[in-house]
Amino acid sequence: MHRWLDRPYLFIVPLVALFAIGGTLTGVRRRRDNQPFLMIVLLFICAYATFAISFWPYMIPFSLTVAQAASPHASLAFMFWGRACSYSL
Repeated sequence: MHRWLDRPYLFIVPLVALFAIGGTLTGVRRRRDNQPFLMIVLLFICAYATFAISFWPYMIPFSLTVAQAASPHASLAFMFWGRACSYSL
């Protein structure tokens, strides 16, 4: 909760979600096929963004950060170049 209160600009994501809900209801009332679908897609994106913002930078909540969970740089570079070379063949 402190992360959200310390950075009030993060509340844009829930506001966009509320806009998406309103857009969905408007699209259903006006019988537009595209609008409800696009608004629900936007709502799901907002839900995942809210989840990611709430837990960032922890992979396992409050115990393991993204940097701690990543492999050493040498093995990540090896996997990156190995995979890139396999696509070029």
